[in-house]
Amino acid sequence: KKKKDLQNKTSEDSEPRQGSTSTFSVVAVVIVVIALTIGLSDKTFGRNDEIVWAPLHESQISNYTVTRFKKVEVKVVKDFFPPKLAEKWRDELHRMWKKGDYKKDPHGWRFTSNNNGLAGVQTNQKYRSLKDIPLRTQVANDMHRQGSFSYAKWELLPSNELVKEIKQFMLREETRSRVATMFGHKAELFSSEVMNDMFVTNYDTHNFLSDHDDGASGTYAFVVSLAKGPEWKQGWGGQLEFGCDDKRVCQSFAPTFNSLVAFQTRAVGDEYVYGPIHRVVQVDPQAGDNGFFRFGFTGWYSDSRDSMTELELDALEQMRGSND
Repeated sequence: KKKKDLQNKTSEDSEPRQGSTSTFSVVAVVIVVIALTIGLSDKTFGRNDEIVWAPLHESQISNYTVTRFKKVEVKVVKDFFPPKLAEKWRDELHRMWKKGDYKKDPHGWRFTSNNNGLAGVQTNQKYRSLKDIPLRTQVANDMHRQGSFSYAKWELLPSNELVKEIKQFMLREETRSRVATMFGHKAELFSSEVMNDMFVTNYDTHNFLSDHDDGASGTYAFVVSLAKGPEWKQGWGGQLEFGCDDKRVCQSFAPTFNSLVAFQTRAVGDEYVYGPIHRVVQVDPQAGDNGFFRFGFTGWYSDSRDSMTELELDALEQMRGSND
């Protein structure tokens, strides 16, 4: 009888238990869901909170001087972002650009200008639209030749998920701290709640941005290159150029992948600062012919001590633009 009882017990132990099987199934499903979520996050750019990078050291900052009534420093840091992150952003921009047929994407690329096709209208209202592109390009070129501020380029709509992600990343404390270090400040001087403006761009063939300063945009400007393709060559256009009081170009920066250029554009407190005059040189067809794409993004931090007038706030709202 003892032997029989032992056999029965062994038989019972060898049979699968319903509860254990259910628990195992649930755990397996959870593991699969987590794995799929991680994979999806990689594709939708949702895991940037895990990125940790070392503080910026002063030795990594290159300083250049331009003159507008007084000396203004332009700061440059190469390899500003973690390489894999910058590559991910660049490759996604390229994918969206090469996909074409932008009308099908309600959050995608739009031709961007500060005219709606009406000649002779002086405005800084930004228009993002796929309408009347040849006409708006012609008006932008005419305005440029006449000495008026103008531009012709492409931007992703602000509702695009990649634009949202980049903006969120630029507002992280670690990112603000790195930019603040470039100016010898502390991160708390940079507003952590809002960014005055930020947009993601592609300067395609014949696109340009004429001479201007950023007086009503924000306190500190940053220009990031996410260029894709071979190393930039002289004659391809797309440089970020700075002018001095004598009207000459005194600093020129080629669009180099993962570089960040920053400069102060407004006075803070009792400072005497005028934002430097700068422009983006018209992109030559050679750039596209050689597979070079001038992707990037531009934005402005606002110093917590900076206060804009109502007139300046109205100008800023115009520059943020309208979408069609």
